[in-house]
Amino acid sequence: MINIGICDCNKEHREELCKFINMYFSGHSYSYKVFQFESADSLTAYYENNENEINLLFTEIDLGNSDGFETIKAIRQKDEDLCIVFNTFSDSYVLKSFELWTFYYNIKPIAYSTFSKIMDRFINQHKNIREENILIKSGKRFMNLSFNEISYIESQNTTLKIHMNNYEVLKTYGKLDDIEMQLSNIRFLRCHKSFLINMDYVKSVEAYKFTTIFGDTVSIKQREASKIKKMYYDYKTLKERYEKNI
Repeated sequence: MINIGICDCNKEHREELCKFINMYFSGHSYSYKVFQFESADSLTAYYENNENEINLLFTEIDLGNSDGFETIKAIRQKDEDLCIVFNTFSDSYVLKSFELWTFYYNIKPIAYSTFSKIMDRFINQHKNIREENILIKSGKRFMNLSFNEISYIESQNTTLKIHMNNYEVLKTYGKLDDIEMQLSNIRFLRCHKSFLINMDYVKSVEAYKFTTIFGDTVSIKQREASKIKKMYYDYKTLKERYEKNI
């Protein structure tokens, strides 16, 4: 589990970073959790009541009435392993930030390309972080599947058919609700009570069905078709935007 903190008085800036985080992890199989703090006081209170759970902290220096730099300095004394990324409008603390072994210093706005490089570097430096797989039993075989290998999953009563990106179909037993929880990643969309699809493998969408790049059709729940298609279009739009670094 990668625990990521965001400390910024500006709600829009926090939400933008959250979108970056979700989009980055849509291309990986890491488990992660995001903690948001709207002030230096809320961040300090968190550290007073919790162990050092946060691994990577994105923080503004201008935190309202509090001295953000001094706040982070106090936290650094409690947590020597915390990776600190200053994401701020001010360049006044660039040199001073070395005192806190700062991981990165960014002058706002932060581009997705920069954010992605920060995450890549963080993961590369933490060799204990491993991408997570889901364990299934197919026949007599136990298999670890990465999120990227799964095109879509079809439920037929208690049988789950896992359609892979190599055209293989694995059969296992269980509930689609349970496997959906294991695949907690924004690339997966529950588009029907019997289908869970990896949106990265969608080629086209019609009235009540998706077509994958492998030629399979996946049903869309009719009563929620507009909502489901909007979720798909929003995901693709965001992904294209960030991949182009707009």
